[in-house]
Amino acid sequence: MKRLIISMSVLFLLASLSLAPTFAGIDQISDLLSVQKELISTESEESGTPKTDYVAELNKIGIAGRPESDNAAPYYQKAVELYVKEPEGLKVSPSSWPKELPAQEHALLKKWVQDNSGALEQLQLGSRKTYCWFQHTKGEFRP
Repeated sequence: MKRLIISMSVLFLLASLSLAPTFAGIDQISDLLSVQKELISTESEESGTPKTDYVAELNKIGIAGRPESDNAAPYYQKAVELYVKEPEGLKVSPSSWPKELPAQEHALLKKWVQDNSGALEQLQLGSRKTYCWFQHTKGEFRP
C-alpha cells in the first residue's frame, strides 16, 4: 500500500510537470527526487496516513522559484471562462474538406469568432508566457 501511494504521488507530480510549456530540466528532476525521498521517509507505517502535504509539495515544484508574472495559467483559465460555445446552426464536420459556407453559416461563424475574441486574446497573452503551472488544492481532481 505504501509503495502504491508513493508511486501514485510521483506519477501525479510527473504529470503536473508535463503541463508546463517549458521544462526547467535537471533542477526539477532533482526537486522531484528529493520530494520522493521525503514521501518515503515521512509516511507513517502505523496508520498509513501520509505526514507530508502532497498538494503543497506539488505546488512548490510547479512554481519552483519562478515569478508569477511568467505563469500562463491565469490567462488560460480566463480563456476557458470567456469561451462561447459553437452555435447549433454551425456544425462543420472536421473529416470533410471545407466547402463554401452558405451566407447564413458564414454569418454564424463570423459572429462566433467575434463572440470569442476575449477568449482568443487571453490564449494569445498566455502563449507569450514562459511557463504554465496551476495551483492545486486538496480534494480537487483535474483529468
